[in-house]
Amino acid sequence: MTTGKTALILGGGIGGIVAATRLRQRLGPEHRVVLVEKEADHVFSPSLLWLMLGRRLPGQISRPIAALAKRGIEIVRGSIERIDPAARTVRVNGAEIAGDHMIVALGAEFAPELIPALAQAGTTSTRSPGPNRYAPRWRN
Repeated sequence: MTTGKTALILGGGIGGIVAATRLRQRLGPEHRVVLVEKEADHVFSPSLLWLMLGRRLPGQISRPIAALAKRGIEIVRGSIERIDPAARTVRVNGAEIAGDHMIVALGAEFAPELIPALAQAGTTSTRSPGPNRYAPRWRN
């Protein structure tokens, strides 16, 4: 009997979702594909511009991460506290998760609060509802 391997994918953005989906398609059922993501929904970032312009609604550019479970991808929802690449382990919500292989696809973490007066003067197109806040103005 062959023992299955576990692939840990850290991050549920475009890179992480594509990696998890492709691995699940190519690996047999004895292997685990585990996706770790802190957010409940995946937001398709390229469409944030359309949201900002009022051409899309938030529900049109996002999908629940949990829907990937229907494809055989295990979802662990929580914040990553520590990554040990050598041991191929990750701590999420106080629990250690080990894998045989690890893909780190965490993307960028934006910190607009570090730019003085940005919140008062404007917004970024990186997160909802920020982009949605200007849509009514730009439609007219």
